[in-house]
Amino acid sequence: MTLEEAKAPAQKELPEWIRERAKQHKIAIAPDAVMVLADFIGPNLRLLDNELVKLSLYALRRTITAADVRAMVSDVNEEMFWNLTDGLAQRNPKVPCACMTCGAMKKAQIGLLGAIVPNTAS
Repeated sequence: MTLEEAKAPAQKELPEWIRERAKQHKIAIAPDAVMVLADFIGPNLRLLDNELVKLSLYALRRTITAADVRAMVSDVNEEMFWNLTDGLAQRNPKVPCACMTCGAMKKAQIGLLGAIVPNTAS
């Protein structure tokens, strides 16, 4: 048996991956919910799969909607986190302020800062 490295699909290919994975799990998901989920999670396939299962339990056999995704899934797209940590490391006060006012970050602000500050303070 040999192991092969699986590459995550590109961002534009994520919706198709989500639709196929939902189909494998026998989960009904609306097209707009697929797009929101792809935007929130990005190419983290393990997390996408976990969120699909969680959403299916939340939806209880009905089609998962974009509102369900917004209610149950945190936006953890890694690009925003990297921009924030880079801005903090460079001691650029504009970057953290811009990141924290972005709608995508509002749910995770306190937890995110709690995770970053101990690692960047000097």
